[in-house]
Amino acid sequence: MKVDKDIQIAELLSKQLLGELSESERNTVDAWMCDESNKALYHSIRQDILKGAYKHQYDQLQIDENWKQDLEQQFRRISIRRFMKVAAIMTMILTTGTLLYFLLPNNAGVENKLASVTTIAPGTAKAELILADGTKVGLTDEEKVIEQKGIRLENVTGKLKYKQQASSKLSPMINTLQIPRGGEYQLQLADGTKVWLNSLTKLRYPVAFTGDERKVYLDEGEAYFEVAHDASHPFIVATGKGMQLEVLGTSFNMMAYGNEGEIQTTLVEGSVELSLTNQQKVRIKPGEQASFDKSDMQIKVSQVDVDAYIAWKNGRFAFEQAELQSIMTTLSRWYDVDIFYQNESIKKKRLSANLKRYDSIYSILELFEQASSIYFEVDGRTILIKEGNMKQ
Repeated sequence: MKVDKDIQIAELLSKQLLGELSESERNTVDAWMCDESNKALYHSIRQDILKGAYKHQYDQLQIDENWKQDLEQQFRRISIRRFMKVAAIMTMILTTGTLLYFLLPNNAGVENKLASVTTIAPGTAKAELILADGTKVGLTDEEKVIEQKGIRLENVTGKLKYKQQASSKLSPMINTLQIPRGGEYQLQLADGTKVWLNSLTKLRYPVAFTGDERKVYLDEGEAYFEVAHDASHPFIVATGKGMQLEVLGTSFNMMAYGNEGEIQTTLVEGSVELSLTNQQKVRIKPGEQASFDKSDMQIKVSQVDVDAYIAWKNGRFAFEQAELQSIMTTLSRWYDVDIFYQNESIKKKRLSANLKRYDSIYSILELFEQASSIYFEVDGRTILIKEGNMKQ
């Protein structure tokens, strides 16, 4: 019976909160939490318990007043990342009843509670294509074919492909592909060049390359390029920030978010030459990163771990002693959440992590809590980061 199953899940989740699951029980809970709505419900209830949202149930208990006061003191000190053993009795009383209340059907208020739970899911393949005439087309995994004055555009499983026509008499047309927060997309240009676009990215490009050069414009965001080799037609990426780079055939990552102080170009293979409006030119080799400082218009070259900078393209997040603010900015773009900090010092904390890009954000936040003296309060799509090991 479903009711029996709900009771079992409620009991297991109570043990989960207490850190008392066996391996087989953990497998059962993990399977239940594969459903993002289940996971969101669990974390919402857990956080509400920790914040005292269900303390009114405890207040109604007929128990010894001294014992009750002692539990209240312990309750105020419960960490967001785990329930302390000293509060085990109270937690079991509250959590099993509370979880059952939301798991069992036909309970008054259940629908309202579920409606208030915001599932923060990882990003998906979505984009907005703006044609040269201003027409806007929403793109997802859904298959779609677009005809644009003799040019064929095919959209299949999160990838937009352009089919180059043999004629060189095509009039120049510039299309724009915009990726929203919480999105990603792939693009294959008419010359065969492949582009992976990250969240909050805007790329302008010709529907067909007809001149002596192949030029695209990364107005905002982050993109990984695998450039089709064509020695007679250099491939150029302009940023609109006084910098552009030129390649013949290579693979590189370029990050040019407007709220970042630098534009970073990380070379995977081949050769890239960056040029500035002040005539400064810099050539980088594979394994190097060129950082263009927007304030002083200078380029700094350094050796980097390339895999860390292209991890997003391969479905991962890789952070190596990165500042928390930088990490959370990256996560906010992908999970479409807003981040706030209790104080400025929290932003400077450093963390290292190698994570799956499509994991639940709740799992990622729990890992961060375990690795540092911070905790997270999630309210809808807003995340507040506070300092300390325990809730006050």
